[in-house]
Amino acid sequence: MKHFSIIYLFCMLFVSVECLAAAIKLSSFESYEKQDQHFLDASFSVELNEEILDALKHGIPLQINADFEVRMTRDWYPDKTVQSVHYMYQLSHQPLTEDYLTVNLKTGLRASFDSLTAALTQIGEFSGVKLVQKQILSSKHRYKGRTRMYLDLDSLPTPMRPQVYFSDSWNIGSDWHEWVIQE
Repeated sequence: MKHFSIIYLFCMLFVSVECLAAAIKLSSFESYEKQDQHFLDASFSVELNEEILDALKHGIPLQINADFEVRMTRDWYPDKTVQSVHYMYQLSHQPLTEDYLTVNLKTGLRASFDSLTAALTQIGEFSGVKLVQKQILSSKHRYKGRTRMYLDLDSLPTPMRPQVYFSDSWNIGSDWHEWVIQE
């Protein structure tokens, strides 16, 4: 029985490490004002695990979303979203050329990359994101910005969804990163 317990613990540790191999993390971030507008530069690092890579290589496109929000903070009520910006990218694998294709689903811009690393780097880079105009912000209130990036499970093919909803290896995304815009 002891051997079984040790083997079970070892297997659980291995499964946990495999699930942690996929991650999206905010690696750099800068918020700034320019011409009465609040902007953001952000860089996310995106790593996919073997299960997600296998699906990608077998023709399943992945949708990776990034959310940027400006929220009015309130003491007794939930924070109110003043402005939100959403980016949606589709990542697919082209088997004939072994290239990776990214598509900005808002603008339709496409880019082809020789490596998965280059494609994920392009998806994770944001420069000059317009958050909110200064004139919209009231001097009487406090505001904070926040951002996150995640793999959109709802965009996967319907037959896959029940399996991935309950799988930690598919549930990848960064936590919300918050910062003060106005005190």
